[in-house]
Amino acid sequence: MSITGNPDGAPGGGPRKAGIAVADQMTALYADVAVLAALRERDRSGLGQHIDMALLDVQVAGLTNLGLGYLATGRVPPRAGNRLATVYPSDSFRCADGDLMIIVANDAQFRSFCAALGMPQVADDERFARNADRLRHADDLALLICEALRERPIAECQAMFDAAGVPASPINDLAQVFADTQVATRGLVREIARPGGPAVRVVASPIQMSRTAPRSDRPPPRLGEHTAEVLAELPPLLEPGG
Repeated sequence: MSITGNPDGAPGGGPRKAGIAVADQMTALYADVAVLAALRERDRSGLGQHIDMALLDVQVAGLTNLGLGYLATGRVPPRAGNRLATVYPSDSFRCADGDLMIIVANDAQFRSFCAALGMPQVADDERFARNADRLRHADDLALLICEALRERPIAECQAMFDAAGVPASPINDLAQVFADTQVATRGLVREIARPGGPAVRVVASPIQMSRTAPRSDRPPPRLGEHTAEVLAELPPLLEPGG
């Protein structure tokens, strides 16, 4: 949270949690990798082993480039909102009907970005000509971009930046996510029938495999549905005093 959120002193400044349980999900994924590695090693040695996974360990490992940057320099990174520390423009900008995330990765893209917005002179401004300059004058540049985008609809901006080869994407709410054509095409929502109940929609696995794709046709179990089946697999309990 110390690296997530707007900078101190900015509107809404202060630490912010992520919108989902990142550490829990990353630990589950690391555990999957560890189990698969242990199974492969067992195939070679015939031996099993204990896997020790901790949420804290995964949180530290998940710091990636920011963690390595601190270890290399000793500098504690500040919160930067939606901006990247390495390139600018890289931020979310308000359009007429929503927010658009834009990341301009290099000087050539910046010239294309400015041309698409109809302000090629900005790319020639010495404050913004090179990425290092844009990082130093990011607040000044942000004001110009906000002014250029605030009355344009997102669809227009998206088409304009796609044509210019500038990475940009709307910030969608969940209704927009699940209405997205690509989400539907990839089959990320599945409808599952439940015996004696209405069908339910669930989020499908994102894993796509050519022969052994994950199954997503089994409904969530009802309360206690498998209790007898699970208990039947356990060894009998000892009688009192046995």
